[in-house]
This record gives sequence, structure tokens and C-alpha cells, in this order.
Amino acid sequence: MGTLENQIFVSDFCRNHTDTMSLEDPFFVVKDEVMKALTKTRGLYERWKSGEDGREFRTLEEQEWSATELKNSLRSIEWDLEDLEDTVQIVEKNPTKFRIDGAELAVRKGFIDSTREEVKIMKDKIDNLKQSQEDSRSALSP
Repeated sequence: MGTLENQIFVSDFCRNHTDTMSLEDPFFVVKDEVMKALTKTRGLYERWKSGEDGREFRTLEEQEWSATELKNSLRSIEWDLEDLEDTVQIVEKNPTKFRIDGAELAVRKGFIDSTREEVKIMKDKIDNLKQSQEDSRSALSP
């Protein structure tokens, strides 16, 4: 699923499930943090990408700062997704206790999977560019 498709899925998910959210449900507390972090990270990613693509001029220091901030943000989201996965696994072990049905669990897993995929796409782009730059430097050196 592409980034735009992920954004649409996440937006639809939020719009369609807001009425069933419970403040007591830890999934939604962490999910809200993930959504905020993902929004911030998308901005960092676009900023980093525009510098790498040459659409905007940045000093090497500014571009390295963008890359570092982006990597840290992606790492944080991954940790939050692990927490979300833990909440889903807990519910799966005792669904009657939490009164959450299979359909809701599927929606939660879908959110985790689509967010994880979006994070992976961003990380891969950073890693691939870094590898390309290293390869270019080693090809130039005697």
C-alpha cells in the first residue's frame, strides 16, 4: 500500500471508529500518540526528501539533522506499534473480558500493519539513499 493509500486508510479508520473509542482502552491512547507522531514524521520525511531530491537547498548539517530527526521519529513509532501489538495480543487471549470482537481486532491489526508498512517505506528510502551515497563515495576513492 502506498503512502497516500495509508493516509486515506488511517483517516477513514479514525473517522469511522471515533464513536467506539473508549478513553479506558489503552489501544486508543497509544494509537492517538502514533497518529500525532506519524503526522509529524510525514512532515520530516517530506522535508528530508525535498533536500535529498534537490528541490530545496540545505546545508549538509541541516540535511543530516533532518535525517537524524526522521530516524528517531520512525524508531519511536515502531516502539509504539509494538505496544499496540501487545494490547491486541492481550485482548486476543481474553476477548470476552475486554468485550472486543474479532472485527474490531481486525481493524486494530489493520491499523498497525498499514502504519508499520508506511514506516518501513520511509526507513527503506533513507537506508537505500544512504547506501547509494556510500557506494558513490567508495567508487570515487582510489
